[in-house]
Amino acid sequence: MNSPQKGSVFRTVNTAIAGQQVVQIRLKNTWRTVEPYLVGLHRVTQELILYGYCRDIVPGCTTPSRWEIFYLNKIDSIELTSYFFLPHIDYKGVTEDVQPVYCRLKPLFDDVTPGHWPVRAPHCSTQKIRLSK
Repeated sequence: MNSPQKGSVFRTVNTAIAGQQVVQIRLKNTWRTVEPYLVGLHRVTQELILYGYCRDIVPGCTTPSRWEIFYLNKIDSIELTSYFFLPHIDYKGVTEDVQPVYCRLKPLFDDVTPGHWPVRAPHCSTQKIRLSK
């Protein structure tokens, strides 16, 4: 993948994370449907990666989890879909494989203050909604 195309994939992933929007990515002529959760550098390879939840696979022996890492330089094409998602309850907002993280979806129970409900937004947002008493 050339550099301008890599930048386009990175921008599309950031847009999808910020809007909690499902993306479809093409890898080696196979389309995958993914809920993007975070993007950053792989701790070992130092390459840009996307960490996401795959909607189009069923966990089994070969793929024990729907959580997968995708290297941005291996993505041939990416498209935003018209579908949106809420964060999964088992999403913690961090993974050992991604350091540093450039953009991430805030987990459901991240920095919860009593009497407040967390706003699902990119990590740079500190907004909270006050619950009525």
